[in-house]
Amino acid sequence: MTYYRAIPHIDAARPETAKSLAGGWAWFTQVECLNRGAEPRIIAADDAPQDVLDRMTGKRSDVAGVHGNSPIDGDPKRHARQFL
Repeated sequence: MTYYRAIPHIDAARPETAKSLAGGWAWFTQVECLNRGAEPRIIAADDAPQDVLDRMTGKRSDVAGVHGNSPIDGDPKRHARQFL
């Protein structure tokens, strides 16, 4: 069985071919392919199976009221207070 892992970036220099990770602000252009007993391989994101890309790029559900599609909104203390 092959496992796939997006290699995320958050740099402002985002290539046109980049895909949003989980519908959020991080992006990726490469995917690591992992197989038991084999060396990891890096492939272009466009070469990954479409169902894998759909799962990697799909928006995530909110967890405990925290949105997974954006970084902390400006004030980390305000964000942390949600958990206190």
